[in-house]
Amino acid sequence: MTREWHRPYDELDPGRPLPFRDRSVRLLMASVLAIKLFLLFTEGRFDTLRPDEERNYRIAQNFDAGLGYTINGAPTAFHGSTTVFLYSTLIRAGVAKKTYITIYQFLAVAVFIASIPFLFDLLLQLAVPRGPALVATTVYALYPSNLIHIGNLFNYEKLVLPMLVIVFHGLFVMVRSAGPWSLGRTVLISTAIAVSCALRYQLVPVYGVLFITAIAAARHVQGRWGVVRPLLVTASISTLLLGAILVPSLVKNRALFGHAFLADQSGYEMMQGHNDLARGSWWGDWQDPNSSYARYSREMVPGLDGMNEYEEGQARRAFAWRWIRENPGKEARLALRKLALLFAPRNEGGGWNAVTAAVHGLFLTGLLLAAARRRWSAETWLLLSPLIAVVLLDQVYFVGYRWRYYAEPFFILLAAQQWTLELRARRRSVTS
Repeated sequence: MTREWHRPYDELDPGRPLPFRDRSVRLLMASVLAIKLFLLFTEGRFDTLRPDEERNYRIAQNFDAGLGYTINGAPTAFHGSTTVFLYSTLIRAGVAKKTYITIYQFLAVAVFIASIPFLFDLLLQLAVPRGPALVATTVYALYPSNLIHIGNLFNYEKLVLPMLVIVFHGLFVMVRSAGPWSLGRTVLISTAIAVSCALRYQLVPVYGVLFITAIAAARHVQGRWGVVRPLLVTASISTLLLGAILVPSLVKNRALFGHAFLADQSGYEMMQGHNDLARGSWWGDWQDPNSSYARYSREMVPGLDGMNEYEEGQARRAFAWRWIRENPGKEARLALRKLALLFAPRNEGGGWNAVTAAVHGLFLTGLLLAAARRRWSAETWLLLSPLIAVVLLDQVYFVGYRWRYYAEPFFILLAAQQWTLELRARRRSVTS
């Protein structure tokens, strides 16, 4: 990791205004707002949640009806419980599901629009010229997953992704600036992190890797431990807030199954990612008792049908670990297949896409350029940190394009950074 940054520290005032005044940025924000609202009204749904969230809503309804946290009469903690508690509160308050969906859809659009100038400012901080920075920001704003495949459906990813971009901007400025940092801004960032992780547990490793990288980068580049204090305070407040949010889930699940845990889904997902039939991606029909994977599961894990949900998750996890130990060659080939699937130009619920292919190509070639030119600066590692976490998730479980979604803005940022540096170096070599 080199100490080089592409702008001196004293040019980075943590309190400086974002480029909202840039006419082109405002025009882009207005245009994207119009497009997203058009797609939302013409293609969006305001009467139903995603299947996973519909299941959580039914659990909340059952709880409100005095049936406990159950589904089909059986206790369950398969998915995270944060939204179960949220839906239960809404039901008791008399808020209709359609009303909540409508409010949430508009909130998610507003947060995404607000993230656009933050990403543009990150590009400027990476010394990307204004013109290419506007192009890269437009790609982010109109990226297929943002516009259609994830961003136009009801899911919590489309809220936590722009929040991740905004939070990353704040942490990036913390790393680069030796100036003062307000406690109020720290609390806002910490709250955004805690809420994001509570809604989507997969973001815990994403923010964990990001904080580790940011602290190492700040210490390495600026050469003293004092500059990491705002980062440590932010990480500590985030952890405390997240812990407070998740305690009810631990209490609920201990009462249901006798063990304190957040969700038992991970054992099911881990076995999907490590078995003789594994293909590196999700088995869409894994719950169909007649599917090949379901038959394989019953054969490999005796007594599966007689276990409760928690016991089955633990048994599947134990099988996955055993399979990894006993099949190192197959596991290595599967790991490579997962990497290939991760960078395949496909989208959640959709086929191949030319824009996705172009961004992946520019990102991968930019990564190769960074390796070839030894441009492993602190800012490059920061840009890579969400991807590192996503790769770890994919290797532990399987490739999920909703997980890759968290790394996609950073594909754009790193590609723009590396190609800017490369073209600048080539121009210098031509003129010298």
